[in-house]
Amino acid sequence: MRNDEELKVGRRLHIKKPVKYMSCPQIHRADYRLQLERRWEPLVWLALALIPYLQKELWLYLLLASAIFFSPVVPAKPMGLPVVGFWLGWGFCASLWSMEPGQAMVHWIKEMAVILGGIGAGQYLKRKPVGWGIFFTFSLPVIFLGAVQAIKKSTYPLEWVSPERAPGVFTRITGTLGNPNLFGEYLSFLLLLALGVGLAGLNINRQKPGCRLRRWCSTGGWCLVLASLYALLLYPTFSRTSWWSAIIGLLSIVIPEKRRGWLRSGVILLLLLVLLQPLYLPAIAGQRSLSHGTLGYRLKIWAGTWDLIKKFPYSGVGSGNFSRYYPFFSNYQADHAHNLYLQIVVEKGFPGLLIFFVILNHVFSLPAGGFADRGVKAALFTQVVAGVAEFVWAAPLMLCLFWLGYGYLMEAGDG
Repeated sequence: MRNDEELKVGRRLHIKKPVKYMSCPQIHRADYRLQLERRWEPLVWLALALIPYLQKELWLYLLLASAIFFSPVVPAKPMGLPVVGFWLGWGFCASLWSMEPGQAMVHWIKEMAVILGGIGAGQYLKRKPVGWGIFFTFSLPVIFLGAVQAIKKSTYPLEWVSPERAPGVFTRITGTLGNPNLFGEYLSFLLLLALGVGLAGLNINRQKPGCRLRRWCSTGGWCLVLASLYALLLYPTFSRTSWWSAIIGLLSIVIPEKRRGWLRSGVILLLLLVLLQPLYLPAIAGQRSLSHGTLGYRLKIWAGTWDLIKKFPYSGVGSGNFSRYYPFFSNYQADHAHNLYLQIVVEKGFPGLLIFFVILNHVFSLPAGGFADRGVKAALFTQVVAGVAEFVWAAPLMLCLFWLGYGYLMEAGDG
């Protein structure tokens, strides 16, 4: 009787093998958690759907974070949780140690909610792939508004484009996000996700009987259509960083899994380019051809950022304190460093950057189980590439999406 009851509960919890040595109270507790998750699940999906529209609302991320605590599977292997604990723990210490800990601690609490929310959402998506339909469906109003802006050739603030680029830039669309670079990062991330999920769906449906057209029009086919829409809208954002990140992400899907050690090599190369900036930055900034435009603006910001890093190399200035300290080290105004890795060093010091390297190595060393996993990994790689020229986590949306991919891959690694 006991083995039969364990087998029934295992089937309800999507466990491939019945749990051994599971007592009756544990079985009832797991069954209760399953029922509780089913009641809580609509709120989690609602939070995930609203993030592109209400991305600064903290309660959305708290709802997503609750997905971690309502997991019906009794303790799975927490593969990535210790690394996340180090990341959050060091962020807490750096914020507490900063000269203005009050604002830094508030920003750290918000960051923690977004991180835990992203991980919870990623775990949900791995366990329940139906969530991809909700995730992509609620991106449609965002891209619809972007398409309208592209057709109308909406005007944009002149500071978004340098004078030499202005004749070739007919518009810069923003969707609902208010910034073309952020919209480009969002589209490039969704492009790789939709491509991976679409190929995975086609691969599964190919084995099912029935009409070929009907199989193609299932989840896999529609995801590929969405991926093409994301790719088309990526061009009028005129975000060159997003273009390059999407192209490199596409290559990471095409290249076979056995030869994908180049992903980690590419990450190492990009990080070296960032860390060795003090050696080549003055020479590049001194060239007249690069002294103007968006690249020249970034070079000047990076130079001031390195002066700030030299002052606080170990603990940083604390989460969210960049804009408060930066004006003392540069004549230019900037809300962030326009570089993911430099921003991490500024806020959390070099130990924080080291922990982030461990996180990236952990993610890209995991074997991809299928096209969906490869698509998620490629989407994360777009942020790694874009991070060289943009602080991609300036918006809670992209921070949440990074940790969503992380949670998804960790859940995939747990099996």
